[in-house]
Amino acid sequence: MKKFLRLSAFLSLALIFMVSCHNNPLNNLPPMIVFDPCYFGHTWVLENHSDPTCMETGSNEYVCSVCGERKTELLEKIPHEFEEDPNECIYCHNLFYSSLEEFNEKITLENAKDKIVEITLGNNNDYSNISYSENNTGYEGQGLLIGRLPNDNPLNKYGAVPAEEDEYTFIFKDGTITSNSNGYESIDNVEDASVYMLLPGNSKVVFDNVTFNNVVTFGIQTYTSPWSYLDSLTFEGCTFNGIVVGYSPAENIVFNGCVFINYINEYSGTDSFDYANNSNPIWMRSAVGSYSGDVSQYVVSMKNVVFTNNTVAGSRPVKFERIGQNSQSNNYIAKITILDNKFDMSYANSADTESEEKHMALYIEQYDDQSAYILIDDGNTVNDGIPMYTAGKYYKVSGTKVLDRNRNEKEITARWWKSLTDTFTMKSEQ
Repeated sequence: MKKFLRLSAFLSLALIFMVSCHNNPLNNLPPMIVFDPCYFGHTWVLENHSDPTCMETGSNEYVCSVCGERKTELLEKIPHEFEEDPNECIYCHNLFYSSLEEFNEKITLENAKDKIVEITLGNNNDYSNISYSENNTGYEGQGLLIGRLPNDNPLNKYGAVPAEEDEYTFIFKDGTITSNSNGYESIDNVEDASVYMLLPGNSKVVFDNVTFNNVVTFGIQTYTSPWSYLDSLTFEGCTFNGIVVGYSPAENIVFNGCVFINYINEYSGTDSFDYANNSNPIWMRSAVGSYSGDVSQYVVSMKNVVFTNNTVAGSRPVKFERIGQNSQSNNYIAKITILDNKFDMSYANSADTESEEKHMALYIEQYDDQSAYILIDDGNTVNDGIPMYTAGKYYKVSGTKVLDRNRNEKEITARWWKSLTDTFTMKSEQ
């Protein structure tokens, strides 16, 4: 021990001498080198390992045995493998279809239950007639059918009981859907534009990296008892070269990382109304449904709206209407999350030449004077002089919260719809 202490002392004196020596080569290196034991490299030791699967990446977690620094190395997913069933992976047992046509032909309620069903879309512009008499949808016109035909073991039908939570998940990815309609007359009269999803009630539906062209409305089995709605409808990394319009078919609506390309509604009516006014990138309304007559049993859509990391070019605002519909009788508060979006609502995108007062980014409107909501707003940008928020009516309702991303209360100055000067304040209400 004494020899070790004498050696340590000697080395310490030698190090001090070397650092202080005028001709010491260490003087040309960063000063901290003599104090950093890992300056020339760490000694990594594997501490934790997780195997990759066909659904999740794996990882190796390392720690340096000298200084304690940590790093993580991600391991790529392994490929799916198929044996007897060409669509079911032998590892995860999820289903994979190479086209919408194959999905429509093969999918059943039984084989899709409790699995993730993934469909590679490709290009889709083939339409069939979707009418109330055939599908009990309330929609008539040329549309794209997602799901089995009504006379061929359909995934949903009139009077079907909605599925339990998390029983059905469908992911439609990597493709194009081109609507049969370049324009529409009103949100209550959309023709030839349906992406009609004959899928189980209460399903989770995702469109991932899909391009939508022209006017699209998303429909499901309605006008039935019990009423049918999706649990969620999510658009992840999608491109909209057109317009999304119609009543929300889901309780949760999500647009994340999407691009909206400026599009002018091309409908030509027989009256004098300029339908270019309906060029909102999104015009979506909440809706309810029930035949029971008991409002507490209504299924209500758009309870949760998420609009994050999107890039929007347009001449009219993104529009979410009737927020909080029947929220009192159904005991919920609607939640709206608007984060990190970029809006280009410049007059160069104009649907006309005189309606500068309509160039606004977001139209958020409550259903009535009982409709409290929680708005989380942060990180959004829009052209100078153009307001971020607008509405045609605004109610101060107890329980309303207006917050930043850290859940701190904030106030937002919004402009009344079709006004260049008049404003109102969106804020939390006690």
